[in-house]
Amino acid sequence: MGIRPPLIYGADAKGNFALLTRAVSLELRLPFAAIRNHRAFPAVQNLSGWEPQVSLDGGLQLALSAQDA
Repeated sequence: MGIRPPLIYGADAKGNFALLTRAVSLELRLPFAAIRNHRAFPAVQNLSGWEPQVSLDGGLQLALSAQDA
C-alpha cells in the first residue's frame, strides 16, 4: 500500500516546494491573494511520526504522534 502525503518541506526540498521557494526568492508576484483555502505542509522530520491505520470501514487514516498535535 502506498501513501501520498501532501507537499513535504525540509532541507533541499525538491519539486513544487523548490519552485515556490525560488519564485519567492526572485520576488515574483504570485496570484495567491484571491485564494481562500488553507493548506498544511508537514516537515519531513514530522512525517516519520505518521502511522497508517485501517479504519473499520476499510478506509485509511493517518494517526499523528502527540508531538504534531
